[in-house]
Amino acid sequence: MAALPSGPRVLLLGAGLAGGLLALALAERGARVTLAGEPAASEGATAVSYGGVPWWGGGADPLGQLQTQAPSAWGALEARHGPLGWRQAELWLHGSRPAGDRLALPHAPVGSWLTASEAREREPLLALPEPLGVLVLPYARIDPLTLLASLERTLPALGVTRCGPLEGPGALDQARRHHDHTVVCAGAHGVRLLQHLGLPLPSGLDHSWAGVLQHRGSALAAERIVMPLQPLRPSREREEVGPTAVLDAGLAPAPGGGVLLGQSSWFGLPLAPPAANADRALLDAAARALLGPQGAAGDGWTLVQRPVAFCRDGRPLVGPIPGAEGVSLFCGFAGPFALVPVLAPLLAEALVSGGLAPLADLGVLPSRLPAR
Repeated sequence: MAALPSGPRVLLLGAGLAGGLLALALAERGARVTLAGEPAASEGATAVSYGGVPWWGGGADPLGQLQTQAPSAWGALEARHGPLGWRQAELWLHGSRPAGDRLALPHAPVGSWLTASEAREREPLLALPEPLGVLVLPYARIDPLTLLASLERTLPALGVTRCGPLEGPGALDQARRHHDHTVVCAGAHGVRLLQHLGLPLPSGLDHSWAGVLQHRGSALAAERIVMPLQPLRPSREREEVGPTAVLDAGLAPAPGGGVLLGQSSWFGLPLAPPAANADRALLDAAARALLGPQGAAGDGWTLVQRPVAFCRDGRPLVGPIPGAEGVSLFCGFAGPFALVPVLAPLLAEALVSGGLAPLADLGVLPSRLPAR
């Protein structure tokens, strides 16, 4: 890929976590950035995410090694731009006790085990039955609303121009003509944008619908995220054919206060959400598993559904699209709050300098996947 001209004009399609951090990285390198999309605090998956930072959750390969740098990357961003929502936290993985209190991941720390009764004592919201328990691991999270509000203040100060979403081929083509490069970083909605641009979709790029219940009147006793020890969603994402819906019962602090309970994942659907009553029934099962027989039957629980993008091989798409002059992808993240802050500077540098070798070494270039 050829280097962009000095002070390049870059159009970013998508104003959530990926678009916001890429805009920061590009602006710091002298690019003139236009960030197009809905106000991210009200739309998109970022605003209702758990915000967990699984920096130890990658493999032993270079991408997994890079992921371990996420805490220092967030720290450096906050040192330059002020608070972005970083929180020290605990991760509680509920299930049957694993051997040695360690996950089968090369970078995972040793945890400590709590029985169900010990967990209930420390976290009154959790009604976990015996003989289950929780594996407690060091963790961190980004409060999504703090992040998005901070970006809305910080990006204009760096010269980033904000505009609403660009819908349809006409608006996209006109905007692209005024920029040197375009990056699609709109998550699941990037599929529609690629179609509007007349570009083929990478074969491994897909989307699911995530569902959570939000309750403003409840709160966890401490800064922690509760998830299954053996989640179903990652393995289902790798399958071409499988169940339409899977459930990973979890709890997390809600952005802006309260509690999130989820997550349902629905596969094989168009960019339209699953029926609300079916999704609510699935999430009610998670509520009964974690909160007890009463579950989420009381007032105040709101269903939130968002589409999320993923890649079937578990690796994101970062870099230029083969055969598409001047268009790159930045999407499909597993663990976005750990991967986006370490990959955004690499993509920004690649666009400015034209050097793709660091991204190729990580195995994240879209060229690894044939077009559909």
